Amino acid sequence: MTNNNPCHRRQPPLAATDTEDSDQIKVASPAIERVEAVVMFCDLRDFTTLSNRLPQDDVIAVLQGYFNLVVPVIEAFGGEVLQLIGDGILAIFHDCANRNGPGCARAKDAATQIQRCLNMCSVAGRTLQAGIALHAGEVIYGEIGAGRRTSLTVIGPVVNLTSRLETLCHLTGQPILVSSAFARRIGLANCLYIGRFEFKGFDESQEVYAPLRQITG
Repeated sequence: MTNNNPCHRRQPPLAATDTEDSDQIKVASPAIERVEAVVMFCDLRDFTTLSNRLPQDDVIAVLQGYFNLVVPVIEAFGGEVLQLIGDGILAIFHDCANRNGPGCARAKDAATQIQRCLNMCSVAGRTLQAGIALHAGEVIYGEIGAGRRTSLTVIGPVVNLTSRLETLCHLTGQPILVSSAFARRIGLANCLYIGRFEFKGFDESQEVYAPLRQITG
């Protein structure tokens, strides 16, 4: 996918969806469903330290600039941004049920392009870094909420492992890490084996890879 201006910014969606029904916990349209998807977690590096040192207006400018850079890249590669959580971004890519599904390649390319943009572009006068994790599998997808407030989201072990995986980016020095399931869908020849790691909440250790970061042709 070609993008002549990889750092082009536009306003990301910041608000969850409101509904007008009762105050009971409910599911709104679209209905909850189980889908095969790639889950992406993108987390701004050292944001806590940054937010403790900068004036509040500067912190907001950094965070908004980061979202304005990253969200359009995810969407340009076919991703769906579900939540902005503090300095983190949760997104999914569909069409990844098998190795030939385009969702995995698009997710890898989006992660690569995000890192490229962060390296090329100044955000509020600063160079930012982020850790990105990718995992593929079955997730529960849909709108969940209480009262008039609902949010489109994904839940399940795949989401949990992706979150845990992202925390390894800083420890391993890798800007992008992927699970074994994701690595096998894009081909192990396209990945670098990092090691096997234990994750809180998971009984078995997990193989972790880093993708070779060229953009898919």
